[in-house]
Amino acid sequence: MIDYRPRPDFIQETGIKPAQTDLGYGSWMRNHIDAGEALFSFRSDQGEDMRMTVGLLVTVFETYISGQGMMADMRFIQGESLPAWLAFAPAGELDIMLSEQMRQSIEINPSWQSEVLKHRRAIDGNTSQTMAEIGNINRDTNNYISNLNQKSFEDRAAAMERGSQQFSDMMLERDNWRDTDGSQLNAPMGGDNTWRLDDGSYVSTDDHNFNPLESTGQFGTQLERWN
Repeated sequence: MIDYRPRPDFIQETGIKPAQTDLGYGSWMRNHIDAGEALFSFRSDQGEDMRMTVGLLVTVFETYISGQGMMADMRFIQGESLPAWLAFAPAGELDIMLSEQMRQSIEINPSWQSEVLKHRRAIDGNTSQTMAEIGNINRDTNNYISNLNQKSFEDRAAAMERGSQQFSDMMLERDNWRDTDGSQLNAPMGGDNTWRLDDGSYVSTDDHNFNPLESTGQFGTQLERWN
């Protein structure tokens, strides 16, 4: 390759514009367009020194999915080139200006252009659908990760609270019981059984055959330990 020059006019002729869409959570989808013309030297099959100019436009579609630090980031890249223009002649005889005039004089076959536009609309439609699906997958994944993090935090907090409560109960010599109304009752450590009497008072005893009516003259309810 002897020389190269950008051809932004190629891009203007197609009407295609670069665009980027935010998919949320650090993910995105974008298309990039580039066009240029290069000059090459080569030898023909007969050994003659030749020059060739090649003009090309390329579109690249790129999708980036952020793993949010919980999984690997992913990047998908695909591209396509529109029909290229080239002209060649023996060295010293290639007329670049004439080549450009010939390129600009080309008239596109309407039926061919219709097929190309149909293909382009199909690609755009698939791209939009893919963007929506990626956005949904990304949102669901991040919600799942967020829920896992929240549950992990809540489990750790609950475990710490239970450990703290157990340590506090041990230091204060307390037992925890489930009262008749379902609430937690903190009572001084005593017997293996705790009863709530009808007058609202409590009895702690190691006697597994304890009868509150015989011992206190009141009916009562035996409480369960708070787990």
